Amino acid sequence: MPRIGISFSGGGARGIAHIGVVQALRENNIKVSAIAGSSAGSIIGALYAAGVTVEDMLNLARQASLWKTVKWGIPLDGLAKMDLLIKLLEDALPVDNFEELEIPFFVAVSNLLTGEPEIFNHGPIAEVVAASSSIPLVFKPRPINGQLYVDGGVMLNLPVEPLTSCSDYIIGVNVRPRVPIHKKEVQSFFGIAQRVFDLSLQGNMRPGAAICDMIIAPEGVSDYGLFQFNKVDELYEIGYEAGLDAVERLQEEKIIPA
Repeated sequence: MPRIGISFSGGGARGIAHIGVVQALRENNIKVSAIAGSSAGSIIGALYAAGVTVEDMLNLARQASLWKTVKWGIPLDGLAKMDLLIKLLEDALPVDNFEELEIPFFVAVSNLLTGEPEIFNHGPIAEVVAASSSIPLVFKPRPINGQLYVDGGVMLNLPVEPLTSCSDYIIGVNVRPRVPIHKKEVQSFFGIAQRVFDLSLQGNMRPGAAICDMIIAPEGVSDYGLFQFNKVDELYEIGYEAGLDAVERLQEEKIIPA
């Protein structure tokens, strides 16, 4: 069977749909050779690569509402800290470092100082995932090795290139589809900022998507907002249905046995 690699996009709360995709793959005994993720996708990717159960992933998602995981800082020093999210990840992950993971795992981050995207696959998992999930203007940039990092989705929302050397077939999971919105949704500063961030992330997904052999785009995720972490069950089901559909497509393409 071909080696299957999978990349999970960023998407805020919509990233919970990734858990449903993971469940569909696991219950059909589909093993992946490598995993990549950006922003919310890096959180689920880390848990997947470490062998964490779907039940535990969902429990983490229920704990990790934005308001429970941020620690508000001094305005001049940024907006929020990721301390509590890091602790949740450290508690949930059975290992601390990338090198200890069951499955090779790659995380996209955006270097605020150099203006370049970077890929991490070594060092402390929770620290790197926190950097990849640090949404600009919401969370503080994360310092790593003398550099400052923000949300991986700013520059690379669907990291695929690292998978090409260890996968024969690559799946991209996009929970950040481009959809029109009503003008009433961009009448506030927050609404405009969220829409601009959305468009930025959608645009920089194209290079990665072009490399993928299959794109999973869970139908209905666009109905949920960036911070709707109170919709865990609904988003999980959306991802699960999309995952089952992807399994059928893999069987039709004879990538996996029917």
